[in-house]
Amino acid sequence: MESFLAILMVEIMKFRVTNIASSETNPTEISNHLWQFLVDLRMKRIPPLSRLLASSGLPLPDDYLTDEEFYDDLAIYVVTDAEGRKIRRRAEKLAKLRTAASSAVGHLKKEEIDRLRPFMRGVRMIYVENEHRADEITAELHEHAPWMAPATEYVWQSLRRSAARGEPVCIPPIILNGPAGIGKSTWARKLATILRAPCADLDASKGGAGYSLVGLERGWSTAQAGRPLETMIAANVGNPIMIVDEICKAKRSLNAEGNSYSFADSLLSLLEPATSTAWECPYYRIPFNMSQISWLMTANDVHQVSGTILSRCQVLELRDLTHQQIHDHLDREAKRMKLSRLATDIAHEVLDASPALLKRKMSLRDVGRLLNRADALEMRPTLH
Repeated sequence: MESFLAILMVEIMKFRVTNIASSETNPTEISNHLWQFLVDLRMKRIPPLSRLLASSGLPLPDDYLTDEEFYDDLAIYVVTDAEGRKIRRRAEKLAKLRTAASSAVGHLKKEEIDRLRPFMRGVRMIYVENEHRADEITAELHEHAPWMAPATEYVWQSLRRSAARGEPVCIPPIILNGPAGIGKSTWARKLATILRAPCADLDASKGGAGYSLVGLERGWSTAQAGRPLETMIAANVGNPIMIVDEICKAKRSLNAEGNSYSFADSLLSLLEPATSTAWECPYYRIPFNMSQISWLMTANDVHQVSGTILSRCQVLELRDLTHQQIHDHLDREAKRMKLSRLATDIAHEVLDASPALLKRKMSLRDVGRLLNRADALEMRPTLH
């Protein structure tokens, strides 16, 4: 019998952690689970005693055991004392890590922990496969809005740099400064769409925008996490694109106790590398790495932007659209909407006549409304 045991114990397999309750922090319970798992795993590889004896050609011993008795007797030999000590050390380490993790989120509700658990295990990152793909992305972006060339070129350089280094996409903070109605925010959303990156819009000009940026601590009736973090958690992506509109009109709010709350100060904590890598959410009260967010901001007058924000952003000056660029944009959008040639020609005529009637220059928003109206009219049934 000893020779059979010696042969059977030659192969030693590595064990892995499996099916341990995520809340288990008792090292003895974890150790017992790992020990039993290793025993069960190895016993599955041991054939019945009757088959071993038959294949060996040896005569049956006088004290022949049944297969069930054989397995029961063999189980105590499957894990050596040295392996048992190793299991114990690993169980204690795992229990220590779990205890530390549970204390860090002990103040959260179960549903909040469940929501954060996939995010804590690791997030997906958006990459650009190679420099050729970076060229394709920016070519599509330029075709969509050629007047945004300075911004597109800046993004192109950033994407090529990320692709060359094999790093996740992370566009350094930029402020798109230019006239209203030229499609700055639309351009930013188009970039997110092409990259297949989650994005969210924030309007810095609205009261309470600072709260929507970083969130509001518990105890308030409107307590919640900020938009950037919620975007990351919902998509389980660590490098989303955040679009901040009208950064030049960022407000300073007052809470019920009269304390000042500045949008610029809140944004600064997310832009600054020293604080964004381990930024503590006021709502969840645990740190998150927010340093991989791409911040794309828009402004009509960059001189009104806080100096602390300006010093951490690249300002890109954009010009107003020419008459020809507006008409070219109308053609592209009409083609995308599959408008007839007649409807498109009429839209061009209305676009030419509108400045004199409205006493102002037409914008891309005007073009959008004009095309939507043309589409609605074209879809009406023909009356007889």
